Amino acid sequence: MGFLIVLLGVIGIPVGFFLASLIGQIILVKSSSYEEITGIRFLKFFFGFGNNKNDTKQGFSLFPFVEAEFRPDVEIDEDRARRESVKGLIIVGVAAIIYLILFIVLFKPSPAYLNAFSVGALVGVIIALIMIAISSLKAKQRDDFRIFLNGKIEELKRSSRPDQVSMPDIESLTKYNPTPSAAESYQFLRYMWAEMVNYTDTVYDILKWFEKRYKSPYNSTLFNQYFVFLNYFSIYDIDMRKAKPFYNEIKSDLHRNENPASLRVYAFYSYNILGDVDAAYKACCDGLNMLEDSRLDLMKIEKDFYAGEFNYLLGVIKENS
Repeated sequence: MGFLIVLLGVIGIPVGFFLASLIGQIILVKSSSYEEITGIRFLKFFFGFGNNKNDTKQGFSLFPFVEAEFRPDVEIDEDRARRESVKGLIIVGVAAIIYLILFIVLFKPSPAYLNAFSVGALVGVIIALIMIAISSLKAKQRDDFRIFLNGKIEELKRSSRPDQVSMPDIESLTKYNPTPSAAESYQFLRYMWAEMVNYTDTVYDILKWFEKRYKSPYNSTLFNQYFVFLNYFSIYDIDMRKAKPFYNEIKSDLHRNENPASLRVYAFYSYNILGDVDAAYKACCDGLNMLEDSRLDLMKIEKDFYAGEFNYLLGVIKENS
């Protein structure tokens, strides 16, 4: 019996912490002010509260390996993430006290058993603290990767020669332990960079990287992934059989917020896949006009790249008309 009491103490605290986080978040999610939260992810298991459980993004960490997730259109800044994490820890602390009170009330342990439970609880707390330390280390690594990614964006903004900006393979960045979504963001940036510097081998390598992580069915959080597929099979390895399904999946998102990148891929898709010269011509002209807009938030190297691409396709259309 004594061993059982110690064991209850060991496993009770971490389990109590997790259950408290889960129950606390259910309460928060169900409140009107937290309707943006779609659910909670524990390790790889997702407990959804919204209608579309796949259409989510990571929000903030409640407890090691427990993360709240939000609708993709909700912006989560660092200050809010900190506030929500503090709320989660408060819930955890309250849960630990309630757990101890319930144990005493239900089991009515003798002083010897209570001492045994206290030893077990202490071990449980130590285990929980180790988990928190591991989680904090991972959080720091994610922050370091975010700083690294933002640094690369700033380098590209300052540089007039994108080929002079180093964009290392994602495999060489394991020290940052990036989340899957952060790794995809970097690979998408690197894909666009490889296009600008005409590193077709790198473009192909990144395509294969995304293929290994292909997810279906499509939702808006997968736009970058599907965009890469549509881009590659419309421009580099022209393949109607592969390009059309990807276009059909993302066409509403592609045209909803048009920009030079979406107009470029649509222009080449129209010309190379559909054979629709008029649509390709219009997309190129719309793209060039958009590049003249002073409000357009693009790096100079991006503007130069897209202008070159639109003019190239217009030249091809003129030659074959």
